[in-house]
Amino acid sequence: KIYSDKKTVIEDNLGNVFKLGAFKFDIIKKLLKAKKITLFDNKNNKYYLENSQVDLENNEIVGKDINIDFDNSLFGNDKNEPRLKGKSVISNSQETIVYKGVFTTCKKTEKKCPPWSIYADQVTHKKKQKLIEYRNAWLEIYDKPIIYFPYFFHPDPTVKRQSGFLMPTLQSSNISGQSIQIPYYKVIAENKDLTVSPRVFFDKDMILQSEYRQANKNSNLFLDFSINPEKGETKTHFFSDLSGNFKDSNYKIKLESVSNDNYLKLHKIKSPLINDYSTLNSYLNYENYKEDQSLTASFEVFEDLTKIKSDRYEYIYPNYNFEKKLSISDNYDGELNFESQGFQKKFNTNIYEALIVNDFKYISNENILMNGLKNNYTALLRNVNTNSENSLKYKNDTDNKLLSMFVFETKYPLKKKDIKYDSYLMPILSARYSPSATKNYTNLNRRLDYNNIFSLDRLGEKDMVEGGQSLTLGLEYSKKDKKNQDYLNLSVANVIRDKRNPDLPVKS
Repeated sequence: KIYSDKKTVIEDNLGNVFKLGAFKFDIIKKLLKAKKITLFDNKNNKYYLENSQVDLENNEIVGKDINIDFDNSLFGNDKNEPRLKGKSVISNSQETIVYKGVFTTCKKTEKKCPPWSIYADQVTHKKKQKLIEYRNAWLEIYDKPIIYFPYFFHPDPTVKRQSGFLMPTLQSSNISGQSIQIPYYKVIAENKDLTVSPRVFFDKDMILQSEYRQANKNSNLFLDFSINPEKGETKTHFFSDLSGNFKDSNYKIKLESVSNDNYLKLHKIKSPLINDYSTLNSYLNYENYKEDQSLTASFEVFEDLTKIKSDRYEYIYPNYNFEKKLSISDNYDGELNFESQGFQKKFNTNIYEALIVNDFKYISNENILMNGLKNNYTALLRNVNTNSENSLKYKNDTDNKLLSMFVFETKYPLKKKDIKYDSYLMPILSARYSPSATKNYTNLNRRLDYNNIFSLDRLGEKDMVEGGQSLTLGLEYSKKDKKNQDYLNLSVANVIRDKRNPDLPVKS
């Protein structure tokens, strides 16, 4: 027999650490009796027992006055503090039974009682079935019994997918008051599942929310909907998300609808599909990619729930972008690309705008001279077509323009090798010229930085070109170690124009 009345620390070969106040260990019977045990298991859970007996032969623990502090991330939310308290416990390799147990995931506060907890005469964790069962259970809100369950169960936290009750959540709002949500998760098939989440308010109001998910070979479907029968008025919301692919194409269809403007915000309806309580966005997106061309197109409807009925909708039908690499002879020493993009939209009741921009862009191959200079040039021919009514951005009726731009760029890359580092220095000069007039974008709030200052459309507007002539001077410096890891990067650039262009943005 080994015994001690002093504090002792024991670590087993599984990584579990026992801190004991006093213990007696019978080597022959492999029986450990101890007081004030603190167990830190290899999964970051903490167990506190006032008195216990451990049978190492049968791997069984019997104890009184148990407190378990689970790892905060065990139930999928690091902000929770899940814990279980009970009068006594029996644990072996098959199951763990806690008698007179109280479980909650609420964060610990100075108040004695948590916002919610589940009290049960018996809590059983069936380890092989990965199931937690409750016998004669009460759901308590601030120590007040609310709902009674003769039998209640849910999968343990290690289960990724199994039917059963999920952790209840308590919500509080100054407008709608306090409520408790008790979700039930149902596995319908290998590729289908459903979560039903009844939400009960303390003033006897109720919301029934459900989520349906289905994963197919080439598509995924997600539905979220709820119903709230309140004071003779039924409020609902319906959100759906369908995405898939076939051959070289992808598509996504999203629908968002509510029966009441303030319903989502008032009750704080939560779902992975709900990103905004004030704006709804329904759309159809289509993408097609091939080796030498690509097409993206969308049809969208925006609804601003904060506006009056007549001004809240914006329709975009369609918004598209088409790119095509045209085949030309190798003698041209470059590539020719065609790009067409545009949209047609109506908003604020009576404002209509339509835009189609067609670009032919020639980009030369990079020419490296004997002295190390790298030169290339780009030629752009742009056709801009607009049609509008009551628009502040475009002219009323049809308007057509033909614009052009030429950009020449030269670089002089330099490299210096040291014992520890390699240094790179590259001066850049970019000259651009356009005989076309600049569209008046004085009030456009557009930021120029080093990432876009050498771009062809550096103002980010496709219905214009930057008229006149200018030089953009840049300098790039970088320092790397011998593993090609960045040690220092520095980039600086400046635009010089021969004369002021009053149509360019003031804020840039």
